[in-house]
Amino acid sequence: MLILILVLLTSGNTYKIHKAVPMENIKEVIVKVDNADVSIQKNDSMHLDADFVQHRCRENILNKYTFEVERKKDVVYISVKKKDRDFELRKCSLKLVLEVPFVDVLKVNSLAGDIRVKDSRSDSIEVKTLAGDVYISDFKTDNLVVKVSAGDIRIGKNVIVDNISLETTSGDVYVKKHSEVKKLEITTKSGDIEIEGSLLKKEDKILAEASSGDIKCLFKNIDKGVKISASTKSGDIKSSFPVIVRDDEDCNVIFRAGSGDIIISY
Repeated sequence: MLILILVLLTSGNTYKIHKAVPMENIKEVIVKVDNADVSIQKNDSMHLDADFVQHRCRENILNKYTFEVERKKDVVYISVKKKDRDFELRKCSLKLVLEVPFVDVLKVNSLAGDIRVKDSRSDSIEVKTLAGDVYISDFKTDNLVVKVSAGDIRIGKNVIVDNISLETTSGDVYVKKHSEVKKLEITTKSGDIEIEGSLLKKEDKILAEASSGDIKCLFKNIDKGVKISASTKSGDIKSSFPVIVRDDEDCNVIFRAGSGDIIISY
């Protein structure tokens, strides 16, 4: 049985619609947003709280959007869509704020807007946006996939993941690598890549590719058994750790740059 609480609150220039849904036996949460920022954090209770919030605008424009939270079998669907495709959002700030308990799968798809995921937990998370930055920190999952057409990707502290796949067409990628990250793949066509961590182990698998941009890797310690391959078509390679200066698939760490420098230090 679906239970929704719908409240319209006003405070100054802030308007908010709140909805809640019980999460017993829910395995997946799917979020689709037109043009609003998305913020996701954990909820210790067994229900999902969703707030559609408007800031910095005297007029209430939330009624120009459909905000739906729907439960179907073991999946919760959350959507924010413009009623009129020709409507343009000016000056106002829209945000979808979600408090989500543990789920097996979390998927977020946005046309335009920043996405922040912090202090949460799921077995698998997939984030996609056409235009906007993605920030993830204090998160534990088995698999993390982020795809951005135009925007930066930042993976902050305490992200404990077995496998990470990050892809952006135009934007920079920064990763604060946790020691428990076993496999990391990063691809950007136009943008820089920066990887930072405390320890690079010989069991780690890292592939970083930048068609047009620099690749920087900074670790406090690197195991002796680590093999690093670095290759660039137009740029310099600088490393304080022995590297194989060619594309070598046998290495557990591979850096490829089309037009840009590769810098490795520890």
